[in-house]
Formats: sequence, C-alpha cells, structure tokens
Amino acid sequence: MGNPIRTLAEKWFSGSPLYHEFIRVEKCEYIHIHWRDLRILLTVEQFKSFFNTLETAYKKWNGKLSPDEDILLEIGNLPESIIFEGKGTIEEQHGEIIHFHYGDLRLELQPQTFLMMARLFEQAKKEYNKTRWTLVLLKDIDIYDPGHFDNKEEWLEYDKQHPERIDDYQQHVDGIKLIKKGIHEGRTMRPISIIEENGRYKRLDGFKRCIAWKEVYGDDSMISCYIEEGSVTPGSQDGQSWFLE
Repeated sequence: MGNPIRTLAEKWFSGSPLYHEFIRVEKCEYIHIHWRDLRILLTVEQFKSFFNTLETAYKKWNGKLSPDEDILLEIGNLPESIIFEGKGTIEEQHGEIIHFHYGDLRLELQPQTFLMMARLFEQAKKEYNKTRWTLVLLKDIDIYDPGHFDNKEEWLEYDKQHPERIDDYQQHVDGIKLIKKGIHEGRTMRPISIIEENGRYKRLDGFKRCIAWKEVYGDDSMISCYIEEGSVTPGSQDGQSWFLE
C-alpha cells in the first residue's frame, strides 16, 4: 500500500505491454524470470530462496485478499549480492525496443512508451525539486561567472574596475575559510541554488559554499542543491545563513 505524501506525476500509457500474456522462467547465464515486460536476474541460490519463499507464502495464503491492511505471508533472505549493483543503463535494441536496466531488473519498452515514461520522470523531477533539494556532481556545475573568478589576479583586477566592490576578494576568502571550518565541524551546509542550462548546471547563489566544498571534498563529490525552475535572479539566497543549523 505504501505511505504516499503526494503524487509527483501521473500518466496513462497507451497500448498494451509487449509481453502481457505470460510469465516465463529461463535458465541462462543466470536464472531469468520474465513477468510481462519485466525481467529479473537471479543466481541459483537466489532462485532457490525465491521459490521457497513463494511456496511457503502460497501454503499460508487462505485464498482471500486483504484490501485494508498488509498481511505478511512469508519473508525470505536473498543470498549473495545484487549482480549488477548500482548500475543503470538504457539501451536501444534491434526491432525498435528500448531496454531500461536498473540493477538486476530490466524493463522492456516500446519507443513510444519509453518517451512517455521519460516525460513522466521529467515532470516528476520538476515537481520533486520544487520543495526538496537534490545531490549534483560538483564538476557538472558552472561555478564561476563575470563577478567570481578562479584566480586571485583576475579577481583583484576586476575589483579595481569596480570600486563599489571594496575588499570583495578578501571577504570571499574569509567566508570560504569559515564555511570549511563549519564543514569540518559536521555542520549541515545550506544547499546552493542552481539552474539547468544546456545539459549543465549554472550556479545562481552559493559561490563561497561551492569553493569550500570543493576544497574539502574535491570536484568529484556530490553537493546539495536547489534546482530552480523558470526565470530566477542570481543572489536569491542573499541574507540566508551558510548552514541549516
């Protein structure tokens, strides 16, 4: 039944599943269980555990359903680890078929169904990010802009041409040191503000936090972000603290 907070996206898919008429079990490099368009990979020991769990659950079942509550019939342990743990792949196959691999699961889709599902995920992503932060790879974010530079000389030269930026460089250096100190103390940094542009992310606010995070964890780390939608003015987090606590 689950415990939903809200629906992020919803869509009815046209047409029938590719293989809606059967369940199939195959012996290949692993055991393959096909349920309509879904394929599950299992090792031999995992398959034995899967079968024993289903068999025991079937014997305990009274032939009726329980619409108002979840009643556990049986629970079994899956020996060994996931075969393709952490791997996700989308493949275009011969015969106009799309394969979506997630760990040991494979979903087989017609191209039009795949496109509708992709739009559903995109819609859900936008809705999700309206109220929640997400993790983004730091090197996928364009940190610098015409007022923030990656070297001291260029920054000081720019400040000379803009007298209103008194001690701007030093203020940033001092701020970065303080943020790094907070990170090392285990404080929770406020997510930075970014926007998606041409397949990359552009920083809208949080330059000092980006640099501090980069100097502590490196370019290959994930940083927490608010992904803004539509027309957003840089500096939207002005006046807010660097940390959430």
